[in-house]
Amino acid sequence: MILADEPVASLDPKTARLVMQYLRDTSRALGITVVCNLHQVDFAREFGDRIVGLAHGRLVYDGDAGGLDEAALQRIYPATEEGGASSVAVPVALHYANGLGG
Repeated sequence: MILADEPVASLDPKTARLVMQYLRDTSRALGITVVCNLHQVDFAREFGDRIVGLAHGRLVYDGDAGGLDEAALQRIYPATEEGGASSVAVPVALHYANGLGG
């Protein structure tokens, strides 16, 4: 298992995409799971087989990337009382399925 805590947080978009591709390719080539904590929802959708979304320490989404719709994002990133988006970033975790029950 590879645990990747915000591996692309400070990278430019091109390099970030390469890192995510390397993680996915390594996962599939070695048949291992990658759990990757991200704030970039687009990368989660593109590279994740399974997405786990947390808000305020609670599980609010657990499903495939295709099911991560606007309603799920609102649960992950709830609005503040003033109506704006929460200023606290909440991570989205990726789980690359390895075909071995992982």
